[in-house]
Amino acid sequence: MTLAVSRRTALKASAAAGLAVAAVPHLPAPARAASPVFRHGVASGDPLGTAVVLWTRVTPSDAATPGSGVGPAVDVGWDVAADPAFSTVLRSGTVRTDAGRDHTVHVDVTGLTPYTRYFYRFTALVSPSAVNR
Repeated sequence: MTLAVSRRTALKASAAAGLAVAAVPHLPAPARAASPVFRHGVASGDPLGTAVVLWTRVTPSDAATPGSGVGPAVDVGWDVAADPAFSTVLRSGTVRTDAGRDHTVHVDVTGLTPYTRYFYRFTALVSPSAVNR
């Protein structure tokens, strides 16, 4: 059986597919850092009016690849600021991660003001991550 499709039908289907792709909301990509400690970037999600979750994965050694189960425990600092230069840090803290957590960090930052743009970063092993918002 041969299926014949007119040029007009093919063009309509192509246009519809393009509109469908354009209608999908685009999520921001995780910020990537040049730091070998933050090879997997940083990201935020699960936003509420006054809270957001920040996350990253640190690589404390070349052997500590994702899922390897190896690598030392690491203290990871985090900062949330009103500006990208971090001259006004509003929230900060330190969390510890290890191979049992696959060196991932999840921070639930609370007490934020709704409809406000914030900037965040992590620091581990004296190496800063990329800044994201």
